Parts: sequence; C-alpha cells; structure tokens
Amino acid sequence: MSQMTKRALEASLKELLRHKPL
Repeated sequence: MSQMTKRALEASLKELLRHKPL
C-alpha cells in the first residue's frame, strides 16, 4: 500500500472514532 493511502485511511479512522466514541 502506498504511503498516501495509508495516511488517508488513518485520517478516516481517526475522524470516525472522533465522531463515534466507543
């Protein structure tokens, strides 16, 4: 996986966790 894709996925996951705290 390319670095950009990994960074994008990380950002998306962080956003989801921020909006939906477990």
